[in-house]
Amino acid sequence: MLLPTEVKTEKVFAKRDTADGSSAEIPLFIVRPTGVSKSNLPVILLIQEAFGVNSHIQDVCRRFAAQGYVVVSPDLYYRTGVWQTFGYTEYPATANAREPLTEERTMGDLQAVLDYILDLEGADETRVGVIGYCMGGMLSYLTASHFSNRIKTSVVYYGGGLTAQTPQFPVAPVNRTNQIKVPVLGFFGGMDRGIPKEVVEQVDQALEAANIEHAIYYYSEADHGFFCNERQSYHPLAAQDAWHRTLTWFAEKLDASVSIRLEKQ
Repeated sequence: MLLPTEVKTEKVFAKRDTADGSSAEIPLFIVRPTGVSKSNLPVILLIQEAFGVNSHIQDVCRRFAAQGYVVVSPDLYYRTGVWQTFGYTEYPATANAREPLTEERTMGDLQAVLDYILDLEGADETRVGVIGYCMGGMLSYLTASHFSNRIKTSVVYYGGGLTAQTPQFPVAPVNRTNQIKVPVLGFFGGMDRGIPKEVVEQVDQALEAANIEHAIYYYSEADHGFFCNERQSYHPLAAQDAWHRTLTWFAEKLDASVSIRLEKQ
């Protein structure tokens, strides 16, 4: 399959329901391949880390777009400041931006993104996959539980809090597993102290018990954030393996292998 090598980016605002007290618009970072026909392309909804839609998240969006996907990444921190980002050593500083992110509000945000995709030029709203990293990994899992009728698959990279109950998320995401009706792919690191192996096993068992197609990869020598080449925890071998497995998964679940056609120059 021929693939485009160039991509174009834009920042837009999507309309959002204000019933939960949120603003009327949510910012979106959109990347799409250039040099392709106007036939609809599969879509990846990419959910940020705790550090915002930063240079790494934007780079990953570009990587996926270069593979032939329309990629949409919402700025979930817009309530406390549009396009806020934080350094990887500044996690405590993210607390104020994370505080408003209740399950109701974040699912409302992601519903707004899915609604926007319905009319997004070049995007096939029937072939949407969701992927998230860190905080976004947990939200990707929850998206599958809330919107299995609108997405085809969920991919989780070292999602924290999957088995935890918090004031913002009073129902542990793993306890919503029975609501998931799409395949789930997960990646975790064995050196990740915040997500011990028992948590990964609990998620795996919940998916198995719910008879959900899934695959979970556990890299024993990798730490939290192993996919991010801007973090000290970057693990090239685990990152490369996870990347190729993710591309294969999306190609299959979003039927992407036959969707790209280069325009004649």
